[in-house]
Amino acid sequence: MKFDKKNKMFEKRGFYMALCVCLIALTALCWNVADKNDQSPQTTVSSQAPSKVTENVAEVVSDVPYDSVSSTPETQEQEPTSNTASEDSESSMEQTPFFILPVGGEISKSFNAKTPQYSETYKDWRLHLGIDIKGEVGTAVMSSGFGKVTKIYKDTMWGTVVEISHGGDLVGIYCGLNGKPTVNEGDEVEAGQQIGTIDIIPCEGVEAPHLHFAMKKNDKWVDPQEYIG
Repeated sequence: MKFDKKNKMFEKRGFYMALCVCLIALTALCWNVADKNDQSPQTTVSSQAPSKVTENVAEVVSDVPYDSVSSTPETQEQEPTSNTASEDSESSMEQTPFFILPVGGEISKSFNAKTPQYSETYKDWRLHLGIDIKGEVGTAVMSSGFGKVTKIYKDTMWGTVVEISHGGDLVGIYCGLNGKPTVNEGDEVEAGQQIGTIDIIPCEGVEAPHLHFAMKKNDKWVDPQEYIG
């Protein structure tokens, strides 16, 4: 009987010991699984930026439209600004002469190539292809602009005439000067330089003394007032 009791006691102890081992093993396994779940995945951070991002990658990564125009790299060389406009402006200024009134008087009769004006001398109506500027006989007549004296002659209707090429296909015609102008053919003159004095104009002799100043551009009569500053 004693032997049976001892065997049963050992059997119970063995069972409890085996149960304990199982419980310890199960506890260890649970801790191991829990420890693995708590660990975060490792993230690799690169200190180097990508060498190139293509448009295809940008379209995949983002829903924002890829603006290739506004995304021009700063290192791209800019085209040099064209100076054509400023050069053309300077060129046009050089080609456009500056004109002044040849006599500092009142304009008594204006240019009109369409409507006839009354002539006191001839008592009729005729076109007036120039401007008349009042001035006493002997009043100095100046060159209206820079140019070259191309002709000096006497006309039965207009008296002594001086023609000056002012450039840009413009020719100034100064009519009714004294018999001896102060310039000669071929002379270069400046704006405001005296070329003669006012005298009588035969075809306008009844009117008060004045200078008849006309202009041609490409051999066509033009209004001098359109060119006088």
